[in-house]
Amino acid sequence: MFRKINYKHLFFALLKKQPLYKVDGNSTHEEFLKSSISFLLDSLLYSQELWLLEFGTGGKSSILMREFLEKHTEIKLYSFESNIEWLEKHKAAFPINSRHKLIHVENGDWSGETQTVLKEIPDNVMLLSFIDSHPWNSRVIILEILRHRSDIFLVHDCDYFPHNNIFGIELDPIQFKPTGRIRYGKLKPQHLGERRYEDVAKYWMELFPIEPGYFTGPPTLIASNRLNLSDIILPKNSITQSKSKD
Repeated sequence: MFRKINYKHLFFALLKKQPLYKVDGNSTHEEFLKSSISFLLDSLLYSQELWLLEFGTGGKSSILMREFLEKHTEIKLYSFESNIEWLEKHKAAFPINSRHKLIHVENGDWSGETQTVLKEIPDNVMLLSFIDSHPWNSRVIILEILRHRSDIFLVHDCDYFPHNNIFGIELDPIQFKPTGRIRYGKLKPQHLGERRYEDVAKYWMELFPIEPGYFTGPPTLIASNRLNLSDIILPKNSITQSKSKD
């Protein structure tokens, strides 16, 4: 079946001399998030709970996490959002569920809201943190608070941080290599550079979708200071650009 052409997007892409991307750049984490949650669900002990912390709402992560919540009674979900419009859209999109709590982060107090919820989490609960908040520095704040408590944490657009000398190390930058005049082609490892994240976690993987939403991917970091991640079943249509040595 032929894909329907969006002529409006095509026009503006040609006008700006920029290629079109096949997928939404804000959703390139979707399959990696799904794989991570599934891995932790399979790792749960009898009667153990899995708590999901979502930082930044309104996209595919919200839909995916709610789907898991509604299928698995052992899951609790906390969604953090600083933008009140996004928060209201989130409330309208999903019915009320006692195991899902929406948290408005007022005045940029990501640290305070995160610390408050962290104190509520029992020691025997497995925890996944998905970090895709705005602005950029909020992700750094959240990461520092949760990287040792989370059984798995994910950071979307993770290349931004080593590229700007915030955390991680960039050994080789991502290259802009369009493979078509109109549509940007599939990503290739030789164009994606190299970054390492030993300063963030003991176990980690930097993952790219084959079909990009931007020339950087963008990539997602899956990491843990608690669990070896080698048994996570990753989607076939993905690129493991780099990973920890363990």
